[in-house]
Amino acid sequence: MQPFKSMVFAVALAGCAGQTSGPSTTAPAPSSLRSEFQLEDADASVYGAFLAATLAQHDANHATAAHYFLEALNADPDSVFVADRAFFQLLYAGRMDEAAQLSVRMLGSDSPPDDDLVNLMYILEAFKRQDWEGARSRLS
Repeated sequence: MQPFKSMVFAVALAGCAGQTSGPSTTAPAPSSLRSEFQLEDADASVYGAFLAATLAQHDANHATAAHYFLEALNADPDSVFVADRAFFQLLYAGRMDEAAQLSVRMLGSDSPPDDDLVNLMYILEAFKRQDWEGARSRLS
């Protein structure tokens, strides 16, 4: 086994020696961290906020996740997917009033979700606003 180890060591040493003796064939490292894919308006991007929200959700930091999902929803107000994520993170964070308001917004959209909890929060918000007709229609 000893001759094999010395042979591996010799090959590794020769490989390292070859790296320092001749001209480099690899591309030089970039001089800055500038992205090739810069956004025109980075503040209006849904991606950064969505990524931050997803990371916070993964870490069970529901208040932070709700904050960033709401930011992402402001950047893309028609996204049912993001609204759904924001809704549940608001519930987990204990922000029931905001979750109820978001449920009204979600169920008033062009493609409302078919979720019993969203409907329940909508009904509670309708009772709070004394919107008896809205509550009655959701209950039926």
